[in-house]
Amino acid sequence: MQDTRIRVTGEIDERLAGRLRAQLLIEIDASDGDLLVDCSAVPFLDSDGLMPLLDAQHVLMSRNRKLVLVNLHEVPRRKLELLGLDEYLTGG
Repeated sequence: MQDTRIRVTGEIDERLAGRLRAQLLIEIDASDGDLLVDCSAVPFLDSDGLMPLLDAQHVLMSRNRKLVLVNLHEVPRRKLELLGLDEYLTGG
């Protein structure tokens, strides 16, 4: 199994959520390893943008794999911490 790394850019909000969901599902089906999502170019994440990530994590976990957000900026990281999702989406 080889991990797949994708890079997301821009604010992850309701405008990007649909495209992000589609991209994540394509990557999940095209690979057999974990999915690493590079968020180094993501300054903002809202609840609408969080849903595709949670959905992808659910799909991956049902396949004994995981989604891991990497290179998070402070604002998105803090939001995940406040929601108690930091370990769930960052791998620890």
